[in-house]
Amino acid sequence: MIAMPEGSKNLWMVPNLLLQKFPAPWFSATTHLEICPNKIGERTGLVIFGLDYCFLAPENKSDGVHLLNGVCIATDKGSEETIQADIPYTQKTVFLRMSVDTGAVCQFSYSADGENFTDVGTEFTACEERWIGAKVGLFSIAPTGSLSSNVSDYAWFRIE
Repeated sequence: MIAMPEGSKNLWMVPNLLLQKFPAPWFSATTHLEICPNKIGERTGLVIFGLDYCFLAPENKSDGVHLLNGVCIATDKGSEETIQADIPYTQKTVFLRMSVDTGAVCQFSYSADGENFTDVGTEFTACEERWIGAKVGLFSIAPTGSLSSNVSDYAWFRIE
């Protein structure tokens, strides 16, 4: 897990994003994650990335793990993230899903069992980055200035 670069307000300059271009006009991306927090502020999860981005990720907070759904508009301009949903979460594993529909309209959801998914946050319309279209993938960060030995354990990542 790499720390946010000094002075960063969003994921724009973070080097540890594992992304791929949208594979189709309609699809879903799902991952199964074991939550292994080490330090306060560590966050790892699923992201839609372009000049704007949206994510769903467990974050370690002082009162335990929370699932955060956040958005950042105009990332290349240094904008800060806005958290749309902050849900306390007590399970050791979580399934994160992002579904894309007509017009690149995306909806995040989560599940404890991989069968029953709960929508979180509002719909988000994906947009391109500078030279290529929107991307979907995983990210993992630690708070600015911290070093972390945390290992994020993703069992799998599937596009359907």
